[in-house]
Amino acid sequence: MQTKKSNKKNIANYLTKNDKISDKRFYFGSMVFISGIILCLVGLFFLVAYKINLTFHISNNVRVAIAMGSLGIGLPLVLSGVAINFSPKRNYTYLTLLFGIVLSWISTIFGVNAYLANKWYHPLIGKVAIGYGFGILLLAGTSFAALVMYVIASKTTAYKTEELIKKTKFFEERKVYTDEEINRDIEEALSTSKYTWGGPSKIPDLIIKSTDESDLTLSKAMFGRAGKITRVSADSINNGVKSLRDLRSGRGKIESSKSDVQDLNKVAEMLRKAREKQEKEKEIIKEKKLIKEWIKIILKKVKIK
Repeated sequence: MQTKKSNKKNIANYLTKNDKISDKRFYFGSMVFISGIILCLVGLFFLVAYKINLTFHISNNVRVAIAMGSLGIGLPLVLSGVAINFSPKRNYTYLTLLFGIVLSWISTIFGVNAYLANKWYHPLIGKVAIGYGFGILLLAGTSFAALVMYVIASKTTAYKTEELIKKTKFFEERKVYTDEEINRDIEEALSTSKYTWGGPSKIPDLIIKSTDESDLTLSKAMFGRAGKITRVSADSINNGVKSLRDLRSGRGKIESSKSDVQDLNKVAEMLRKAREKQEKEKEIIKEKKLIKEWIKIILKKVKIK
């Protein structure tokens, strides 16, 4: 139980650390974007008022200056809000946004002052236009790059999520045996098996085929897979089983020939491989549980959004 909780915590920390857009940054970017929209609307309103001669007891120069200042400050805020919301958290992104905003705002202030002071002529107009245009290009380029990176990251996340779901289904379809089940099957096989001299014998889940020679060939069910076939002597098996029963009942010592020992070594090697396979199955179970918890957290985040 404690391991499962720690796995959930680790997955949550990983997703939070690598999240593209945090809540605080999203709210801040939204406020910047909305502020820019409001300023642009104010600038357009005063520009229209100037065109249709709505005075509001304000001179024409002041109305034009308000329109220029509102639009000059609002447009950089709109572009910055888009970049903040969709760009990954990188220091160079913030530096680019800051430089673009400062450059465009300084150019706007110089332009408004020049207009109010009746100094709206070359070369001052050209310098203001170049500075403001360069700042807007920086902000527009950063916003466009942020949108492209956001689309790429979204597709990558969706692909990884789909792959994780497929892997989880694959793990769920696999049959995994525990140590208790393996030991129980071995005990049942040993308790119900009958070994005779020479003739074929039946073992649950195992088939022993008799041959004209003294060797017996075990079927593929002995190993649980197609492939290598191990041949053991019937006499060796009977001697080994008889010795084990005598030792268990306390009636004597194990007396086996060299061939008996070799056959028993083969069986021991098979059991060792089965145990190694079981250890791998346990590792797969742990990986499956971790992936399940990961998928649950991802699905919860998708539902919340």
